[in-house]
Amino acid sequence: MFLLIAFLIFTGAMGAAAYYALAVPHQKSNDVLAGRLRELRVAGGGRARRSQDLVLREQRGSLAFLGDFVSWIGILRRLQEHIDQANLKHRAAEVFALCVVIAVAVYLLFGALGMTLLILRIALSLG
Repeated sequence: MFLLIAFLIFTGAMGAAAYYALAVPHQKSNDVLAGRLRELRVAGGGRARRSQDLVLREQRGSLAFLGDFVSWIGILRRLQEHIDQANLKHRAAEVFALCVVIAVAVYLLFGALGMTLLILRIALSLG
């Protein structure tokens, strides 16, 4: 009898966990889609004469030229995928430019502090 009750409790808990793992993310994505469609309806003024675009277009930032210049680096594309997956508003080119500025600033700071080993300054700046 005890084993039957334990089995039923375990089965119920596993069923609830499976529902949460499978159904909840699907419901969240449906909510996001419904919100996007609502935004388009409001932006279009109800029923518009021309159809609204359902695809969210990427907005190019102020440092887009830098992204175009270093587009051959596959790391920026992967970085942008991670940024999009995290639902952040940053652009990969802006993050890359900020990293370059920080590296140069650290290199110059170590030079001003009297570090004479060039390879160590470069390694610490890239770090």
